[in-house]
Amino acid sequence: MNELKDEKTKQDNEKFNKIKAKVMTVARFNRMLKNAKENSTVLADFKKVSHDGKLPKGALLKTVEETKSDIN
Repeated sequence: MNELKDEKTKQDNEKFNKIKAKVMTVARFNRMLKNAKENSTVLADFKKVSHDGKLPKGALLKTVEETKSDIN
């Protein structure tokens, strides 16, 4: 009986962790979209300064101040 209970608890924990990971992914994507919307002009300047015309990885997760300090 304990084995069944332990297996159920393990499955519940795995399900919870999967849902938590999905929620965290959606929250991160939401933050990226918000930053992109708020920083569109700063990000455009950042792309101009970039050697390949692309934003560096993680640029959309930064705040306006962090992005501006990276440009300078």
